[in-house]
Amino acid sequence: MKYIFRSFILRLTWIATLVSGSCVIYAKEAIIPTNGPFQYKLQLADIECWLDQTCSGLVNDHGYRNFATELDKILSSATKSLDIAIYGLRNQDWFLERLKKLKRKRVKMRATIDQQRGALGEWDVLRNFAYPDAKKLVKVLGSSRVRPDVNKNGSPRTGSIMHNKFFIIDNKAVWSGSTNISDTGTGVEYNANSSILIKSPALAKLFKAEFEQMYVERCYGSCKAKKNSPQKPRQPKLRFSDGTIVSTYFAPQDSPQDTAIIPFIRSTKKSINVSIFFLTSKPIVQELIQAHSRGVRVRIINDATAARHRSSQLLELLEAGVDIRVENWGGKMHMKTATADGNKALIGSMNWSNAGNNKNDESVLVIENNPTLTSELDDYFSYLWSSLDSIVDDPYYRIPKAESFDSINSCIDGINNDHSGGMDAEAISCQTSSRLF
Repeated sequence: MKYIFRSFILRLTWIATLVSGSCVIYAKEAIIPTNGPFQYKLQLADIECWLDQTCSGLVNDHGYRNFATELDKILSSATKSLDIAIYGLRNQDWFLERLKKLKRKRVKMRATIDQQRGALGEWDVLRNFAYPDAKKLVKVLGSSRVRPDVNKNGSPRTGSIMHNKFFIIDNKAVWSGSTNISDTGTGVEYNANSSILIKSPALAKLFKAEFEQMYVERCYGSCKAKKNSPQKPRQPKLRFSDGTIVSTYFAPQDSPQDTAIIPFIRSTKKSINVSIFFLTSKPIVQELIQAHSRGVRVRIINDATAARHRSSQLLELLEAGVDIRVENWGGKMHMKTATADGNKALIGSMNWSNAGNNKNDESVLVIENNPTLTSELDDYFSYLWSSLDSIVDDPYYRIPKAESFDSINSCIDGINNDHSGGMDAEAISCQTSSRLF
């Protein structure tokens, strides 16, 4: 009897996964049933007004449109605790005001954000942070309640970022996705983003463990990768009463590229829609090409700046015949989202890149057996897709430049969209139209 039990556990716990030509053993996660159906609220950036140009001009303000309004309602529901893991904070006064109100209600709040350089406690040095309002966050929560992603000894981490965008509300719900708490993200919704609120204490527990590892143990990036070896069991999958299955992956320790994204693509039988900021991972690109070759309808919307990046895999995909369209609405295609076969979705903070998978702190959710959620994401994708020109049919593979007249509003938005030497009227591409790759 003991032998039969041990054999069953071994079959349940271990699977061999082929990664980059070598056999790596990954622990197979258990599937845990949870009480009740899958309860969620999907948030999608309303960029329609930028496309039809009813919104125009400068975007670096403190806007409070639909995304911010809905997220504010979600945060206001916290009565006991709010754990915050965000890349940074920029020009979002409503967010700070909400935290002040929660503090007056004695809600216990903790936050971790990305710090790019500088020593521990140098909150007032703007260049230390990707976004400038770290000091404002500290002023509201207190310095003991905000932790940057520096090393345990207080030295800055280099070569990796704390790129999460998630909240844990009362240990009962999780809000997660691609949306930064910034003017272009939650504010005026200039960037295309997707985030999701899931009401589930079981899911909150998984995110809580990840947050504690960073905030309490000061273990970020490669520290987590070393601590959590591939041979240890991963986070369990959650099965809801309506049949929805949710799988949670954290980078770098779970290697989401190999355990989530590539299996997601490989299991696709009919169609896959990808909305992605950076797509530079060669293994993922090869999987997309193979899916296209076996008859899967592969459609990809890529960001204009990312499409011209030196590590972009755009040409490889185009030459393989994969249908790609590049955004031209001024703001970024900032999503890291995919849907497949009408019943499964992938939502997260991780770009499909080597750094995202191997270095940064990231989170990825795979949601299966939920055609309603998938349909919502597919409808949004179709709307964006229909607004763009196909590149695969263009013999010159012409794409819009992020800072040019070909990219709506980009020449008057007050943002250096392509991170070049010029912005708006100073940019050569905003003085003449040039779309050649």
